[in-house]
Amino acid sequence: MDDFAKYSKVSSHPYLQKVFYSVPGVTGQKFVYAHVDRAIKSENLKEVLELLETAGIVKRGRQTSGSGIPLSTGVHESIFKVIFLDIGLFHAISGVYSETAKETDFNAIFKGAVAEQFVGQELIACQSPYTKAELFYWGRKAKSSTAEIDYLIEKNGKIIPVEVKSEPTGRMKSLHMYIVFLRKPSNY
Repeated sequence: MDDFAKYSKVSSHPYLQKVFYSVPGVTGQKFVYAHVDRAIKSENLKEVLELLETAGIVKRGRQTSGSGIPLSTGVHESIFKVIFLDIGLFHAISGVYSETAKETDFNAIFKGAVAEQFVGQELIACQSPYTKAELFYWGRKAKSSTAEIDYLIEKNGKIIPVEVKSEPTGRMKSLHMYIVFLRKPSNY
């Protein structure tokens, strides 16, 4: 935080702080600039988000159609999620410290965001150090039916869906919808 002023224009410094502090609250959700601060123009927030990503502090997970490899060909540029580079940073910014962590149910507070943050950073860590790490997810918005797969990865020429569940209960409805989506001949 102290270094933000060194790397940004004076005018964007407060925006950096706003975006930085908003990330834990939107982890696992589509990132919407207006949810950071409605009074700030989205162009300004976009600029500082790009700065935080360039610095390696946050990483975007981009929504893709998930219908073929490479996953980047089906990306919807304006639809993405954001995670921190590290779950420790996520906890510190959220105010979750060791004393709180011993007595707190993170699933109740963050609704699975901690699990999605952890899996996302591990997927980044497993990628080749010689290429730019990328995160993708699949989302579907249809009339009265939405679905989302938390992460899609490419492995040996195949697409592997990764669904993150932080609780023992829950169904894999989105995973089943994605499998049906892939089986349609028009998606190849």
